[in-house]
Amino acid sequence: MERRKDETIGSRGGALLLGMLLAAGCTAAPLRSEVRQDEPAQVDPDAGYASEFYGSSGVGFGVRAHGAQLGGDFDGNTTLDGPRDTIFLPDTDDGRGYELVLSFQDEGTAFELGYTRIELDGDFAGFDSDVEYRAFTARGLYYWRANSALQPLAYLGLLYPLADIEDGSTDGPAVGTGKLTAGFGLEGGLGLGWWISHRLLLDLRAYGVWQEFGRAEGVHDDAEDIDDPVEAPIYGLTLGLTYMLWRKK
Repeated sequence: MERRKDETIGSRGGALLLGMLLAAGCTAAPLRSEVRQDEPAQVDPDAGYASEFYGSSGVGFGVRAHGAQLGGDFDGNTTLDGPRDTIFLPDTDDGRGYELVLSFQDEGTAFELGYTRIELDGDFAGFDSDVEYRAFTARGLYYWRANSALQPLAYLGLLYPLADIEDGSTDGPAVGTGKLTAGFGLEGGLGLGWWISHRLLLDLRAYGVWQEFGRAEGVHDDAEDIDDPVEAPIYGLTLGLTYMLWRKK
């Protein structure tokens, strides 16, 4: 009797121990699952201030207002003397103009193609001689804080500039337009952009351009290379509005 009782107690103890082991095994898997859920997820470092990119990939069209100052050899004292005519480089006042831009945006970077036209009042020895400046530009831009509606920006560009000088050329009796061509320029600038919406960007930029012209054409329409290229740095401010014609979702 006692022996059978001991066996019964032993069998019950074994069953209890087996049940505890099974229970521990069943609870182990959920604990491992909870550890995996607590691991930090991979997140965009910019997601602290917005959950999606502003100005995401797409194509936009922009219009910019320019205020600019032309310097260098445009000082009212420099002339270009050719075999048949002379071109005068006037001293110019601050000018105003516009730029048309085709923009390719890509989540924090952009590439722009632009056409600029600026009119500057000028004079040479007391005579009016206004300047019509034009430039074709290709530039690359970088935006900081691409997940924010307000974004500082910087850019670099290459230019092909042209300049027409009204009544800036003469052969003595005849007076006409002097033209500067074969130009090349390097542009750099800083600015601040504000995405009013995901399709509309307003920005303010300050820029500087180093540029020179290698050919001149006077009143006789004879284009000639310039021995010492005309230097014509230009500085200015622009205010622009860009609308995304197509935007990647």
